[in-house]
Amino acid sequence: MNVVDLPFNVYKEEGEKVIDQYADALEWMKGLGLPAFESRLGRYKKLITNLDENLKLSKNDTSAGNTFHEFLNAHMEVAEVIRIFNTLSHRDFYEFSEQLKKVTAGQPFRNISKNDPSRDFMFELTTASRFINAGFEVQLNHLADIVVVKKDFPKMFVECKRITSLKRVQANVKKANEQLKKRIHSDKSQLCKGIVFLNVNELINPDNAMSVVNNVHDLQKMSSKLLESFVRANVRDLETKKFNKCLGVFIEATMEGYTMGVKEHHTINCRGAKFYQYENYKSDAKLLNSLSLLISNQNLVV
Repeated sequence: MNVVDLPFNVYKEEGEKVIDQYADALEWMKGLGLPAFESRLGRYKKLITNLDENLKLSKNDTSAGNTFHEFLNAHMEVAEVIRIFNTLSHRDFYEFSEQLKKVTAGQPFRNISKNDPSRDFMFELTTASRFINAGFEVQLNHLADIVVVKKDFPKMFVECKRITSLKRVQANVKKANEQLKKRIHSDKSQLCKGIVFLNVNELINPDNAMSVVNNVHDLQKMSSKLLESFVRANVRDLETKKFNKCLGVFIEATMEGYTMGVKEHHTINCRGAKFYQYENYKSDAKLLNSLSLLISNQNLVV
């Protein structure tokens, strides 16, 4: 099994700095004519800013636990929005206008029992951010979800699928590979490649629970183990309709953690990833090595 262990990003930032960045992101979206403050995105700012006050108003431990769980969920959503803001705020809005408009809609918190297109588009934008931060030219309004170009790299088509049910892994990978094969076949270049991107947050952490850990490295190890287990348990599904011009499947998930020290407590956001390479990995080894390092190890604060 050809699984590449990709670098992990662990973000531990002062709460006030995160809120300031998020406020800038909301103002940017408001300036684009989007209902940032009135949408679910505005609610996250209130949940984080008012955490202490909301905890004091809690009637019992259960209520306090629910309040803190909402805070941690909001923190994860905020990290995604900041990542998009830092990457896309200097680009032409019309490149990604449709995706960003839909991101502001949707339910406040993840629910695997319901369709959630707002988070599907959020995944597309954060995937685009990976490539933009790595120096690729990115097209979002194209035949594929994302098309990327960079000197010394082949033109690449990317299909993004956010998976919310184990029963849908095979169907989504099949659809992504069929779409990529069609895009590549219709392209004039014979050198282009495809990549399937999967977000599996709801599969490795269906309750969107946070983990109390001793340090950031413990959360990193937990995330890595869960992603590795997912890949090993779903190898057959990850290979559905694979073809020689597709490099493989990039699998990501984000986890929230909390460290409780004697003097300080920290909220941690850990975004981990694995790359499941298809059989052509030997001929594409140099390309895959360079690409994996570029698109996996990104910072939240640019």
